[in-house]
Amino acid sequence: MAKYARGKKSKAISDISGLRVPYTQLKTTWDGLRVSPEDFEPKQPQLTPVKNVVDAVVLKNPRYDNDPENAEVFIGFSYDIFAPRNQLPNIGISSTGGVGITIVSIE
Repeated sequence: MAKYARGKKSKAISDISGLRVPYTQLKTTWDGLRVSPEDFEPKQPQLTPVKNVVDAVVLKNPRYDNDPENAEVFIGFSYDIFAPRNQLPNIGISSTGGVGITIVSIE
């Protein structure tokens, strides 16, 4: 095997600043540049994406909301703001809906 010199008295040029630096003080950055200790910057964590990240989409035992009050849709406009909702005239589109099903009737 070949032996390498230690480089105790050697000088090198920093790839970023271009200054002469003792060879033994050079550091290698994550992208392969040989730089002086003053120019060295560690790799940013954003450059290495996290692997195997699972994005949860579905709940394990969902409970559906079957309350009929939440499924009713009233589309219309009435000038009487104090009238109960069930006594308002049907103006526009009346519909009923449920979980996964929507029935629309146009009058």
